[in-house]
Amino acid sequence: MLQFIDRHKFGLLGTILLHFFFILGATYVQLPEGEVETKLVIALSFMETVQETSDNSKEMVPEIPATLKSNKAVNESAPNEVKSGDYNEYNRDPSESSKKSFEQQLEEELKALEEQVIQEQRDAGYGYSQEEIDQMLKTKKNEDLEEVVEQEPRSESAVKGNTNITYKLNNRYDTKLEVPVYMCQYGGVVVINIAVDKHGKVVSAKVDEESSKTTDLCLLKAALKSAKNTHFNRKNEASRIQMGSITYRFIEQ
Repeated sequence: MLQFIDRHKFGLLGTILLHFFFILGATYVQLPEGEVETKLVIALSFMETVQETSDNSKEMVPEIPATLKSNKAVNESAPNEVKSGDYNEYNRDPSESSKKSFEQQLEEELKALEEQVIQEQRDAGYGYSQEEIDQMLKTKKNEDLEEVVEQEPRSESAVKGNTNITYKLNNRYDTKLEVPVYMCQYGGVVVINIAVDKHGKVVSAKVDEESSKTTDLCLLKAALKSAKNTHFNRKNEASRIQMGSITYRFIEQ
């Protein structure tokens, strides 16, 4: 035993010293038992701040007068003597009496303007009386034309066409009598009553339903178009409105 200790005395001494320092270090160093979680809670009170802000705003914003507390626009350029309510009125319907008064006034003005235009046309030689208008719009067979001699057209273009054209207009002759251009399938006879002024212009043209021998709409339109473009000689001695007729004999295509 003594021999073993004597032989390993330095090793045993080192082991003892090592354990001594370990125990000594453990005495001065205290290990943490666990991490403690801490929370920071901040409580803020806004009562005083809001109150102060409200007090400050009262001092900064001027008080609006009661007369200006409105959602309507105000005309600052309006004169002072204008009564309240005369400006900035909207969505206000007029009364029935004012409506009738306005409509009546408008109707009278339009009537006066119409009469003025009619009178100006009459003075210029282009206006016609109501009797003359009724006569121009007459579409039935005109018995007075039965005694008028039927004339052949003088216009070269009318003679060369494939439509046989004649007309009745007492003591007048044609200066332009065009041949109808038509693409109609059938043929037939169409009589057009015309009203001619002193200048030789056809101022009205209507189909003579009793004298015509066809009701083909294609032929009627072609005859009307040609009749409206017809011109006769000027005659100052003629009546203001002279009645006549043009007969178109369409050849079947």
